[in-house]
Amino acid sequence: MLVIAALVALVVAAGAVVLVVVLGVLQRSARERSEERIGAALTRLGTRMDDLSYDLQAAIDRIHSEGLRMRAVDDLGGSLDVDEVLARTVEAAAAGHGADAVVVHATDLDGSTLVASVGVPENEAARQVVSSFAPDGRAARAVAVAYLYGDGIDPPGALRSGVAVPLTADGEHLGFLAVYSHDPAPAASQATVARLEAIARAAGPAIDTARRYREARHLADQDSLTGLSNRRSFHEALRHEVARAQRYERSLALLALDLDDFRTVNDRIGHLAADDVLAAVGRRIQAAVRGADTAYRIGGDEFAVILPESTWVDAEGLHARVAAALGRELHDEVDGVTVSAGIAELQPDDDAMSVFERADAALYRAKAQGKGTAA
Repeated sequence: MLVIAALVALVVAAGAVVLVVVLGVLQRSARERSEERIGAALTRLGTRMDDLSYDLQAAIDRIHSEGLRMRAVDDLGGSLDVDEVLARTVEAAAAGHGADAVVVHATDLDGSTLVASVGVPENEAARQVVSSFAPDGRAARAVAVAYLYGDGIDPPGALRSGVAVPLTADGEHLGFLAVYSHDPAPAASQATVARLEAIARAAGPAIDTARRYREARHLADQDSLTGLSNRRSFHEALRHEVARAQRYERSLALLALDLDDFRTVNDRIGHLAADDVLAAVGRRIQAAVRGADTAYRIGGDEFAVILPESTWVDAEGLHARVAAALGRELHDEVDGVTVSAGIAELQPDDDAMSVFERADAALYRAKAQGKGTAA
């Protein structure tokens, strides 16, 4: 009996051990499955957090880009300088569109081309013409373009597609605003067109106002008789050029010109005919100056030329060219006139007034020396 009892106890003990082992195995298996589930859940959560972070960053980038675009649009009307308005228009179009190139193309009041661009040279952009009018005469809201290159192989960095919208102001067609992409996919999505139209609505009136302001300034700065710039613009330009030359330690010369005995011309042929002579004088002086020089009419028969990057010798050479040009027939009743000149070369301690006073004093010395001379 004792043996049987011992065997029973042994079996029970063994069973208990097995049970404990089985329970341990089951618990460990459950724990492993739980850990696997938790690990998988954490992995999914991490992936989701990465996706959310990416989406959030993309949204922040879009908001930032849209904010830049809106600020650029708001800034369009903040300037009366045509070049600055064009630059801001390009900036606004480039912000938020992912464009590889932007072109704004408008017509100035004198018929010349106003152009600004990024991604393509301005001389190339100036040759681009996009008409918003279809062949049947209807005005299109936007024009989409696709570029196909020879033998099916696109040149490196080639533009493949673009979309343009018209620029208008008070019903007048001014030109177009266009964005271009290296992507061959059509660029004329509704969202892109809508954004461009919003920029164009602000840019058109801003460009028109700036070009009219520039024309008004030009007329205010221009001598109506000779077409040269007038005395007010002369003193403003001289201050600017003297400051620039002093800042960069460059040379500068000023040539003051006075027609000799022009009063006798007035007395002989009358004021109206004498005005024709003055107009001819202005044209010939303008034709004689270099591209960097600027000629002005600063009084009745007094003229001046600012010569950047020039010396006394350069100004003396210009006086000789002007004198030769004015020595030829100017009017049916005027064979020609002589012109005296005063020259001043910029000195280290000069300002605009001191340069002008020295040129003016030199002019008086020249006239005292004799007609047609320079001092």
